[in-house]
Amino acid sequence: MFRTFWMVAVLLAGFLFTSCGSDDSGNNQSPSGDEDSLLESYEELEDIGPLVDLVDPFIGTGGTGFGVGAAVPGAKAPFGMIFPSPDTTSENGAFGFYHCGGYYDPDLMIEGFSHTHLHGVGAQEYGNLMFVPLAGTMTDERTAVESYRSTFSKDTETASPGYYAVTLDNGGIGVELTATERAAHHRYRYPAEEASSTGTVFIDVSQVVTDGEVSDSEVSVDIENRRIEGWLINHHGFSGRYGGITVYFSIRFRQDVTAWGTVREGWLKPEVAEQVGASTGAYLEFDTSGGAEIELQVALSFVSVEQARLNLETEMPDWDFDATRAKTEQMWEDELSVVTFKGGTEEQQVIMATALYHAFLMPDLFMDVDGQYRGFDLEIHTAEDFVYYTDFSMWDTYRTLHPLLTLVRPERQADMLQSLVMMANQGGSLPKWPMGVGYTDCMIGTPADVVIADSYVKGIRDFDAEDAYRFMLEHAEGPVDKAGREDVESYNTYGYCTVDTAGGSVSKTMEHAIADFAIAQMAEAMGKTEDAELYNEHSTRYRNLWDAENQFFTGRHTDGTFVKDYDFLEWEEFYTEGNSWQYLWLAPHDPFGLRDLFGSDDAMKEKLEEFFEKAVTERENWSALNDLLPPAYYWHGNEPDIHAPYLFLYVSRPDLTQKWVHWVAKELYSTQPDGIAGNDDCGTLSAWYVFSALGFYPLAGSDTYWIGSPIFPYAELDLGDGVTLVVEAPNASAENIYVQNVTLNGEALDVPWFSHADIAEGGKIVFEMGPEPSDWGKLKQ
Repeated sequence: MFRTFWMVAVLLAGFLFTSCGSDDSGNNQSPSGDEDSLLESYEELEDIGPLVDLVDPFIGTGGTGFGVGAAVPGAKAPFGMIFPSPDTTSENGAFGFYHCGGYYDPDLMIEGFSHTHLHGVGAQEYGNLMFVPLAGTMTDERTAVESYRSTFSKDTETASPGYYAVTLDNGGIGVELTATERAAHHRYRYPAEEASSTGTVFIDVSQVVTDGEVSDSEVSVDIENRRIEGWLINHHGFSGRYGGITVYFSIRFRQDVTAWGTVREGWLKPEVAEQVGASTGAYLEFDTSGGAEIELQVALSFVSVEQARLNLETEMPDWDFDATRAKTEQMWEDELSVVTFKGGTEEQQVIMATALYHAFLMPDLFMDVDGQYRGFDLEIHTAEDFVYYTDFSMWDTYRTLHPLLTLVRPERQADMLQSLVMMANQGGSLPKWPMGVGYTDCMIGTPADVVIADSYVKGIRDFDAEDAYRFMLEHAEGPVDKAGREDVESYNTYGYCTVDTAGGSVSKTMEHAIADFAIAQMAEAMGKTEDAELYNEHSTRYRNLWDAENQFFTGRHTDGTFVKDYDFLEWEEFYTEGNSWQYLWLAPHDPFGLRDLFGSDDAMKEKLEEFFEKAVTERENWSALNDLLPPAYYWHGNEPDIHAPYLFLYVSRPDLTQKWVHWVAKELYSTQPDGIAGNDDCGTLSAWYVFSALGFYPLAGSDTYWIGSPIFPYAELDLGDGVTLVVEAPNASAENIYVQNVTLNGEALDVPWFSHADIAEGGKIVFEMGPEPSDWGKLKQ
């Protein structure tokens, strides 16, 4: 997901999946119809071992232009509050859009190691409380980032779930980071052969990732108890929209110091314990002669300094770095193992494990160890019987990530739903991109409606559903003060958002229609029949923008006339982050209705094929200049069209779904730093890969899953409460990407989709795969 305010900055600044399934080692055998023989073939598959060993956190940390993944390689617990990670730069500074997560792979300089980051986003945020290990004593000059940053070699970098390490060229200092949910542990190794006998740790309270600021802060050093505490107010791309967010911290250090002090406005204040202002910090000097190991721990809270101290003392009661790392690594293995798989190539296994890892980084835990959290009313609350989360990129994540959590992490998803309800109760309405303690109002539509409905219709009920539904209707029926539907008055008056009232009118109409569909699904599940009928009708309003003359969804005036003479490949003002081609497919909830607008199966199929074929040609003619521009056709790096390969199912061409899903997986994912084709948006693109590799994909807001084409010959999903779903495709391979037959729980599946109810109690999906398209799944006319 890219943000409008970054567009200008960015602009300035084989065909099949050849590694799908297993290699040609003979592990993949054709199904015989005998279950025992199928199981024998899976036993021959090599056990891939712990999933944490396959994860590569550097995937997605690179890319250029609209291909920047914005992944963060540092140490984090699953869905944790704290995220210690290096913030990098080049000699010429850090170009903002490439550093939204703080780290950018091509950089060869590290500024320091900060503790708050958002994964995969397209807006700069956080990067607070930077730790900087230095060789030698502290000076006034070294308080500037241009002075304290250090070059480093990529060869010294290591990252795995819950761990990051690097060696800084400045002094040869080895840095290791690990983390619990709310606390981070730093270990710095100073080499014995260095001439300097002093090592320094500078804590820059005022540094943030580019183009943000700390508007105020306080730092206090308690040298007797080896503790540094304080707070800062962060103003950035998201938090600045609601006045900033206060981050509280508690730091302790293990070794005796030889000198210490605070910093204000770039000036050292030796042995002065406190500073207040927009530019503060603290420093500690240690005896490192003959080499030394320096350790610091820090915990955060968004409630108070006292709560940060409680988090630190609870989660890190001792100084055992290796034990903490091992514990967090086990947390990750437990989290990742809700989806296990066998077969495939090593590259596919790494991509899959890393995609799961990225999918389980966010939303972020936002309550302290005793359940206290700061709500959207800025008051302190205590979460009763649930875990409170924030940082939801829902315009993106409603499509893939939340359906994945609903499927394999329902207990976490229930807590996230309750968190959204509490935000609405305490802040006034359901958010669309809640960050920290406030509404960012980023992007369009009311995606929380889809997230909530998707979970409810799939059986998650452990949240205040009636409250949630009430807020959903408030969005739909009229304007609300915060985070409501844009141009909802014109949408409800004319049946579409008009170009006369605001920009992005086509995109808004289509997102509102999807939200209406989700409301209808939830209403039906709740027994609210009249509401279900009404919002099902509203969900077709996107059709009012169909311009039959040009066969695109086009901006429309209040008098009913369409905008004329515009460029179908440009970002016209009535689209949001996309063009006519990319928004042509944003009706996943009404695919038959979309087909009817085209007039026939063949007409829609031909247009959809043209969309993908031109995307292939575009990629074949790619150049460095293209990297600064968004794709004109299929754009996997942004969300509105990422479901498009699955729409072939509705024109009786499931084989084309299978073909293009594999093309996307092969061309747009890899194990390289640019291995995610754009902002991962808090795990959205990673969750797309997880679903598609398993062979099915969610229709968000409903209980329907579309059948695709599995990559792995065997997978198991832990659905919670001892329920397991097995997915078998014993002869899946690089050549065998086409589905020949599918059975679900022993029964032949004739249509290319199934419902959540079909798998809610567990079961087995068995694919028979082959090298050529088949007639399976074609709809009867």
